Amino acid sequence: MSRKIKPLFFFSWMVGLLFSATTWAANCPTHPQLRIEGGTDLEVQETCRSFKKITAFFAEMGIKTDDNLTLHFKDIVYLPGENENTENRTPVYGYFDTDTREIHLMHFASPDQEHRSAWGLTWTHELASSFLLHEMTHLVVTSYLGADFKRLARPWHEAIAYAVQLELMPVALQKEVLSGQKDLVADPFTDVRSVNIMSYAVDPDAFAVRVFAAIKKWGGREFIKKLLDNQIPGTEEE
Repeated sequence: MSRKIKPLFFFSWMVGLLFSATTWAANCPTHPQLRIEGGTDLEVQETCRSFKKITAFFAEMGIKTDDNLTLHFKDIVYLPGENENTENRTPVYGYFDTDTREIHLMHFASPDQEHRSAWGLTWTHELASSFLLHEMTHLVVTSYLGADFKRLARPWHEAIAYAVQLELMPVALQKEVLSGQKDLVADPFTDVRSVNIMSYAVDPDAFAVRVFAAIKKWGGREFIKKLLDNQIPGTEEE
């Protein structure tokens, strides 16, 4: 997510590419609707594994993830919507394009990876892979909501994506994130209206932990399903 007030993005500076990339890697055998462009062998493997996790997670709610999805791994990705001739364009780790239903991602590693961070942790392939879960969640949510996807407030799109990301990341990584943010875990959002553009914009890392803890407290998957089915008042776009 970008630290600017923008939906469906997350921030991290990134320059260059460490590994040679393949073009139009083979589809994941169990998910033929998934295509990966420009991914390294590791990135392709992690993409397939992440999509399998997302599929299983939402299947428990009765939500299918059978939409076609293309992921583009690139040397550098810029915040969409900015003037292409602007010298100070904003590089981002990745984003989900709601118009084309495609995910654009930076490669997991680069010579400049020391500038990338989330929750104060050293940037690793495992941490980078967890953001695949985040962006794939955006796809599933917008697909499920269809033409009504703007009904759900933008911060709630981010809230769901972060909650799923933290829920499905490897247990050891989740423990590392949460143990370093104990004060936030102990102070989850107490009201759905607290999940808003300001609480997201001030500190996306803190927002992620607080909303993860809140959603767990409010019912986890069951709460997310109610959100998607418009059964939680106060979560609509104003």
